[in-house]
Amino acid sequence: MKRNYFFMAAILFVLLIGFSTSVNGANPVKLSSDDREKLSQALAKYDNFSTIWSEGLLPVLKIEPNETWGFIDKSGNEVIPCIYLYYDLGLFHEGLARVSINGKKCFVDKTGKEVISFHYASDFSEGLAYIYDGRFQGYVDKTGREVLPVTYTEAKPFYDGLALVRKGDLWGFIDKEGNEVIPFIYNYLSNRFSEGLGCVNKDGFFGFIDKAGKEVIPFIYDSASFFSDGLAVVVKNGLLGYIDKTGKEVIPLKYSNGDVFSEGLAWVMKNGKYGYIDKTGKEVIPFIFDYAYSFSEGLAMVRIGEDLGFIDKDGYFIGKGVVRKIF
Repeated sequence: MKRNYFFMAAILFVLLIGFSTSVNGANPVKLSSDDREKLSQALAKYDNFSTIWSEGLLPVLKIEPNETWGFIDKSGNEVIPCIYLYYDLGLFHEGLARVSINGKKCFVDKTGKEVISFHYASDFSEGLAYIYDGRFQGYVDKTGREVLPVTYTEAKPFYDGLALVRKGDLWGFIDKEGNEVIPFIYNYLSNRFSEGLGCVNKDGFFGFIDKAGKEVIPFIYDSASFFSDGLAVVVKNGLLGYIDKTGKEVIPLKYSNGDVFSEGLAWVMKNGKYGYIDKTGKEVIPFIFDYAYSFSEGLAMVRIGEDLGFIDKDGYFIGKGVVRKIF
């Protein structure tokens, strides 16, 4: 059976989405015309690629002989060979990436050197990664040393100095010393604090609390995201828009789909097509895409018909062996 490799890339994106905006801190690199051509020719050598750049590298797939992944840079150089399995592949964060090879799972650095082995782990965030021993979860540092015990039912990465963890059926937040900061009283919490606020579900509606657990933005939304670039996605009555940290509606709830802001832009969906808006709500990249993802390091993956590739903010589409101006 022929595999749907666009679907695989989308699934990889979902696996990494918890970190999709954590790569925002990297400075976007503006590509020259020569850079675009080199990247285009490099993409043509691979059967598929991930949706997100991180720390200057992109996961890429070679189907033959064993469906393995590696990493290229923006000049198209294969800096880490395609030897890793799709399962448990991670982006580079804080200089390390999760990989799986020959039945072994480990972290590698940007030279491909194996650094830490694990049963299951997340990407690193704020110096720590959560691990899973088959039953419970805890946290290790970059030396592999256990810094918070493997005693949690479920754990999430650290953001803003706090991590979401679950004990039994209830969720709360801990700090890096393992202290309980937000008590374990919630049935659902957003997987991160961001810009000082956390998204919480209470009685079926979403709102925001601060790190003291105080309600800051009321529980009136059907769905909501974490804050990024000063704005959060909110949904009410099936329509999506954006609020600031005071709860003010900055971009009206009028879109059918959308994502958090990344590098000053957010993809949104209108009339079945995807485009990009800025933080004022101005539609700055036209609604011409059949699928779109967030910008990371100056590039965003898009699909136009059967064509899959990246766009930059200068309006160029960079696909497999093709570069063309599209807006």
